[in-house]
Formats: sequence, structure tokens, C-alpha cells
Amino acid sequence: MNTLKSLVLLSSLNLLSAVPLPGAAGLPIRGIAHVAFQSSNLDVSRAHYTGMLGFEQAFEVGEGDAAALYLKINDDQFVKLLKVPGATDDNRLVEVALEVGDVAVTHALLRGQGLAPTAIT
Repeated sequence: MNTLKSLVLLSSLNLLSAVPLPGAAGLPIRGIAHVAFQSSNLDVSRAHYTGMLGFEQAFEVGEGDAAALYLKINDDQFVKLLKVPGATDDNRLVEVALEVGDVAVTHALLRGQGLAPTAIT
């Protein structure tokens, strides 16, 4: 991903967190918590996001091929980079996580719409 695309994406995330979602009346969605991208080399990606774009690494989880690192956008939002062994495909965006005010209410609303969210543990 080139620098301009990265900046546009990250600016969009910040704007989206403040914009009410259309048709979301009753959903306790507060905003975007994180987005996740594939990375075939976390060290190169870390250098790009921290060195070139100036983001702070918040934390890293997992090891080896299951590693992921989180880069801080602000206190409530992150970019997550997931290690993908070998080459990444063209669909590098692999996850969007929403922050909700009430997980149980959100779960019930989704089930009420005919969806099958995973059980809350």
C-alpha cells in the first residue's frame, strides 16, 4: 500500500468514527475499533507505519505465523497488521472491528435480523 492510500484510509477511519451509520438506529455502534490488513513481512510493515507515517506501535500479539501487531491511531482506534506466511493476495483488508456500547444488545439485534453471530463468551 503506498503512502497516499495509507493516509487516505487512516483519515477516513477517523472521520467514520464520528459519523452516525445510516440505518443504524437502535444499534449501539460507537465507531470503528480497528481495521486489519495482511502483511507478508511485519518488520517491513512496522517500519512503514512507524517510520514513514509516524504511528506508534501499541502492542504485538502471537508469535511466528500467528503474529499480529497493533498501531495506535488514537486511544480508541488501531490498525492491525496480520502476518500472512508467503505472499499476500490483492484483498489486503481482512477485518473491520466495530466498537459497540453493549455487546449483548448488539448480539440480540443481529439475531433479530436473521443473522447468526457467534456466541458471546
